[in-house]
Amino acid sequence: MCSAANRGGFRVLLTVNPEFDEFWDNHSDFVNFELSIPEVVRGELLFQQTTSAIKALDKANENILAVSEITNNDLKISTTKEKIKHQVEKKFDKWLKGKKGVICTTPIETIDWKNICESAVWRKHVFSPDKKNPDAEKGFRDRLIYESVLNFVQNEKRKGVKISFICNDFLLRTNAKKKLVNDRRFSCYENLPEFSSYLKLNHEQLTDKFIKSILSKAQHKFFAIGDYESLYYKENISNLIHEKYGNYIKFPERSKNPLFDISGNLNTSESWIQSASSSLFISNPEFQNLTGERQYHWESKISQAIVYKRELNLYTGLLVPTSPSTIDEMTLFLEFKIAWRADVRKNSTFYNVELEDVIMSKNEFRFSTPKEKEYYGLPT
Repeated sequence: MCSAANRGGFRVLLTVNPEFDEFWDNHSDFVNFELSIPEVVRGELLFQQTTSAIKALDKANENILAVSEITNNDLKISTTKEKIKHQVEKKFDKWLKGKKGVICTTPIETIDWKNICESAVWRKHVFSPDKKNPDAEKGFRDRLIYESVLNFVQNEKRKGVKISFICNDFLLRTNAKKKLVNDRRFSCYENLPEFSSYLKLNHEQLTDKFIKSILSKAQHKFFAIGDYESLYYKENISNLIHEKYGNYIKFPERSKNPLFDISGNLNTSESWIQSASSSLFISNPEFQNLTGERQYHWESKISQAIVYKRELNLYTGLLVPTSPSTIDEMTLFLEFKIAWRADVRKNSTFYNVELEDVIMSKNEFRFSTPKEKEYYGLPT
């Protein structure tokens, strides 16, 4: 997804996710944005949403058929798959119009298709194999987005415009950065919080060079593998989390559980046993605010997923016991916000790095989706 801004503002390229509306609302008052989305990204979003809606429609039709048989009535759902596709497109275009956004068309005529074919065959560029799934084919849509980004940047002629590309795909992001390394207007960010930090720091009238330097250093000051002077090790944050919130890990059923809130009461007389857990995921620090001349406040997020099992059936309060194969394995999703601060000199050197607070921001005990299992590296 791309966005652009008028003189003195930003043109930004990023992939769309559910956090974007909140991000837009939080920053549009002090940052001048223009939004534009690559044609391929729009198509992918429409495909995903339409496919999800059609799956729900198919399930609804099955249920209606069951009701029809029970009641001996010919009940039907009036909508169709074509109507759903049209409605999804209409909803998306309305959303885009509300942001005063436009679509970046894929530069079909100027793309070097011979080069793309060679890169695809030899797994080069964005076609490089996924380390987690080396046999999977990938890259074509990413390459089209890459070509759209290059075309987008090359055709932006207005002065005073900064261009940012926000994308969580490492290959796509790093290849774009490498190609456009000499364009001082262009910068890359992995996610919205990272870009948010840049915007907040930019709002403090700091130079680009200083901002990029302290963003890089903040990441290492909070956590660097094997660096026991980094705040994570120095304050033994993992131990602090267990001291403060260990009971949620020991008794996962105490956490929020939408399934049981709806279906009935969770029987807590029997314990759940840990069977697997993910590594800790530590985000890049997000800048919060500046106090005084040099005290910078940051927030880092730590997340983890823990799988639990138990041997006996679990009853939801309904008349029929649930299936042991599904209800007897659930996952606890945890997220913690780590607030910290540091004084930063004019040469971007950090000192007086101090922990402020550790807060649990998410605790959900529920079924995990296939995507969540893949993301956290959980057993399937």
